[in-house]
This record gives sequence, structure tokens and C-alpha cells, in this order.
Amino acid sequence: MAIVQDWKIRSHHHRCCLTDEPFEDGEDFYTCIFIDPRSDGYVRRDYAAKNWPLVSKNLDPPPFSFWKSTYEAPVPEEKKEDIGPESAEAMLRRMIDEDDSGTENARYILALMLERKKTLRPVDEKITEDRKLIFYEHKTTGDVFIVADPELKLDDLGRVQEEVSALLGGGRKKQDDEGGENAPSSSGPDGVDSGKDEPAREPMSTEENSPTRLLHALKGQIDELIVQLNLGRKEAIDYVEEHKQDLNDRIARVRDSLGDGDEHEGLRTKLDELRVQLALGRMESRDAYQEQREKIHQAIEVARGEWHHLDHELREELTERSESLQTKLNALALDLGLAAAVAEDDLEIRKEEFSLQARRLADRVEKASRSAGKEIEAFSKEARETWDDLKDNLRRLFH
Repeated sequence: MAIVQDWKIRSHHHRCCLTDEPFEDGEDFYTCIFIDPRSDGYVRRDYAAKNWPLVSKNLDPPPFSFWKSTYEAPVPEEKKEDIGPESAEAMLRRMIDEDDSGTENARYILALMLERKKTLRPVDEKITEDRKLIFYEHKTTGDVFIVADPELKLDDLGRVQEEVSALLGGGRKKQDDEGGENAPSSSGPDGVDSGKDEPAREPMSTEENSPTRLLHALKGQIDELIVQLNLGRKEAIDYVEEHKQDLNDRIARVRDSLGDGDEHEGLRTKLDELRVQLALGRMESRDAYQEQREKIHQAIEVARGEWHHLDHELREELTERSESLQTKLNALALDLGLAAAVAEDDLEIRKEEFSLQARRLADRVEKASRSAGKEIEAFSKEARETWDDLKDNLRRLFH
């Protein structure tokens, strides 16, 4: 297969490419990505789900990648959110457009952050002759982002640290300077509001609970910790505050979905108590951090005891996001000089050690995700145990 070099963002067509009929809000459709034989890039075509049985039988050549989505009518131009010139999304769009090979690492990290914010959704992965490509779909515009996985190695860590920190710091500084009512509501480093939940989309490959998908979710958590450990003190505080807000928003939507019946009264109460703790002020001082950390941990554990009867998807999402925030809170002790088991002069060294451990695990997870059968099942369990040990070591730093 030819090596495709054009990563340009593929925009939504809003019409079925077979019939030219416009999509209706809420209508299912299929997006297909084809290799363009006339150039070194890709071509996007969208087809209404009702026409897919006919279309899929006659596609020649077959699409390089395809997936099913639900169409959302575009927001009127005057009501669209201004993502700002220094936001993570704006930077990612600019870097993809410029297509400088030197920004591949930054593109991958920015896409990961936007994925965790639910701004981008990974819909497919493809292995080419020389790399792995990740296809993302934008939750609002439907634009397709194609990002290469640079398979970062330990030797690249120092350069990536500087690159990502500079991007996050520069974006936040511009937001702080501008201020005003148009500034993003989140104080997080990527400056992107999580917004409403995206419509359900169906990846075309692995099952929901397959070892491959579990490893993908695990790698996302590990990469987030790596990003945090590579930030300075102020950037790390911003990063944790962003994820506090993200969990708060998710809990608010879950709580609203429970209704007002007596069946979920206990859970609604516990979720409200957790939201109160998540909404407290920024953890700028050591005292504020110590108080909030303990209260958030306790509120999460109490709420988890009540959400066990939620459906599997909601329960797993809340559990994953709450555990992820607890890990980030524990790691923040290194930046605030509150790691009781570590001398203050050694904090940076310990941060680097944890970062290296996480990077090694991320590399192993990445390689294992390409395996199959019993081999990947066995490693999935081993990787989870290793990750749990790393999180536990971070937790013990505080005591």
C-alpha cells in the first residue's frame, strides 16, 4: 500500500454521497475514508445508513476505514463556540494543516487530551507500512482528524516534556491575558469545554470489553499521568482542576438522568455531595490541597457504594473517571511538596522516576495491543496489576 502523507482534516458532507439527500438530525450514517489514487491523501464520503446495504456491496475499492455515527444538525454560525487561537483544538487543527513532521508528538498528545475531554472520539485505527493511524471524529462538527501514533520512546521523553509544556503554558497564558466573558469556563490547560455528551457511535472493530479495548483505555489513563508528571507546579494544578470540572460535569448529567423517583434518592444525594466537593476553589495552597484531597477521596468512595446498581456503561465511566482523578490528586502531592515519604529536594527526581515507570508501561501496553488471543488476555491482566501498583505508590507518597 502506498504511504499516504496528507493528514488534512476531512470535513462533514452533510449529505448522502449516493442520493445527495441531506441528512436529518438524529439520522444514522456511515463515514468512509478512501485512499485517493490521484493524490497522496484521503477522500471522505458519507452515506445514509438506510442506503448502506446497497453501498457496501458496490464499493470498489473498499474503504481504508469506515464507521457508523449519528448526525447532528450544525449549530448556527453565530452560536458556535469560539475555540480560541490558543486552545488545544485550534493548535491541533493548525498543526495538522501545516503537517510539519516535527509536531507529530505534540499532535498525538493534543488529540489524546481532546479525546479525554470527549471533544474527539476515536473511531478506528489502521496499521500502514510504517505507522499506526488513529481516526478521530469531532463530536460537534463531525470533522475527521487523522493522527499518527509516534510510539514515543524513553529517549524522546525530555523533548516531549518541553514541547507539551510549552503548548499548554502558552495556551493558558493567552486565556489569562484575555479574560472576560468569552474566556473558556474551564481553567484546564487545553481550554476546551467538555460540552454535552456526544451521540452514540459504533466503532467498527473490537468488542466493548475485549482485552484490546481495555488496553486502549488503560493506555489513555497512563498517558494522562505522563502528561501531568511532565508539567510544572502551576500547570499541574490547572490540569487537575480541569479534570475535577470534567468529573463534576459527568456526574451532573448522570444525576439528571436519574429523575426524581424514590428509587435513586440515596444515589442522587451522594452525587450531590460529591459535586459540592469537586466544585470547591482551586488548590493553590498546601492546606487547600490537603483538605480538598481528603474530602474528594471520601466523597468518591461513598458515592461508589451507591452507584453499583447503575447500568454497566454509566457505572464503568464514573468509576474510571473518579479513579483517574484520585490518581491525579495523589500525583499532585509531588508538585506541592506534600509527599511525606520524599525529601523536598528529591521531588523532581521522584516525578521523573514515576514518569519513566509510566512511560515504560505505556510502551508495553502499546506493543501488546497488537497481539491476539491468550497472549493479549494474559498481558491485559498483568498491565492492570502493574498500573494498580503504580497508583498505589503514588497514594502512599501522601502518608
